[in-house]
Amino acid sequence: MKRKFLVVDDHGITVQGIVTLLTKNEPDWEFTTADNGPEAIKMASEFMPDVVLMDYRMKGMNGFQTSAEILKEFPKVKILMITMEKIEDLIPGVINGGLMGIISKEAEIKEIKVAVETILTGKHYFSEYYSDIALDYLLNGKKQVTNPQNPNLPYFSARELEILKLLAKGFIIDEVSQQLNISASTVVRHKANMFEKTNQHTLLDLIRFAVRNGIVEM
Repeated sequence: MKRKFLVVDDHGITVQGIVTLLTKNEPDWEFTTADNGPEAIKMASEFMPDVVLMDYRMKGMNGFQTSAEILKEFPKVKILMITMEKIEDLIPGVINGGLMGIISKEAEIKEIKVAVETILTGKHYFSEYYSDIALDYLLNGKKQVTNPQNPNLPYFSARELEILKLLAKGFIIDEVSQQLNISASTVVRHKANMFEKTNQHTLLDLIRFAVRNGIVEM
C-alpha cells in the first residue's frame, strides 16, 4: 500500500540510511526529509505524510516541540520517535505528547518496519529498552513522581526507586540484583540513567541528591 513518510533528523547519514533501507523493502512507500523542527512543520503541511519518524535531539526545536506543532495541525499523523537516547524521561513525553511510540536508531530495519506497520494500525510501539518503562508509566502514572512538592525533579521509574533505595542502604550491585531478581547489568544501566538525569557523577552524590530532595530516606 502506498504510504507517505517524513523523516526528521539533523544527521544526514542516519536519514539516508533509513530511507534507503525502507524503500528497498517497500518500494511503494514515498519519503521526504527535514533536518530541523521548522522545516519539518513546513514539510508536514506540504507533503501530508501518513507517518513521521522524528528524532528527539535536534538544534533549536526538539522532537517533542516539533511533534506538538505537527499534531496541532494534523492530529491524524502517526509520529514515531527514533533516537539514540536511552533516557527513561522520554517516555512521559511520548505518551502525553500523543506520539505513537519510540524506537532506537540502532534497531534493525526489520524492527523499524514492524514499528511503522504497528502504528499505522493505531497501536503503540515501544522498542525493547522502553517497553517495560512505558508499561510502568502507564500503570502507575503520576504515582511515580518522586516528590509531589517539587515537580521539577526528574521522573524515576518504580524500578529505579527500588534500586536507589537499596543502594542507599549500602547494598552493592550484585546484592541489589539478587534482591530484585534482575541482572547486575540491568542494575548498572538503571544507576547510569539516574546519574544522567540528576547530573550526579558518583553513587555518594546520587544518594545525597536523593536524600536532600526527599526521594529516599536514610
